[in-house]
Amino acid sequence: MGKNQHVVPHNGNWAVKGAGNEKATKVVETQKQAIEIAREIAKNQQSELIIHRPNGTIRDKDSFGNDPIKTKRIKIMIRNLQKWNLQPRQNCGAEEQFTNGATPCHLFRKR
Repeated sequence: MGKNQHVVPHNGNWAVKGAGNEKATKVVETQKQAIEIAREIAKNQQSELIIHRPNGTIRDKDSFGNDPIKTKRIKIMIRNLQKWNLQPRQNCGAEEQFTNGATPCHLFRKR
């Protein structure tokens, strides 16, 4: 996993900076341009994209790597489905599955 990428204000422009770096990777005129560049770097490095406001506070985050929060949410959802005595619908036609083999919750029904 690479360095998280930050989109930050920089002397009237916007910069893309790797976490902990003194120098900007790229400086552009608009935040939108910086976000596009940072998003590609974050995807390639399987890291996070952190977008800052003009005042420096964090506006948004996006993860392109191993997201422990997402994994935890899936585990909680599956545990709740089991607790509520739910099972996957048969022949629903959905191909999507989570990494543990469970299908999305809208495909579950009471046993």
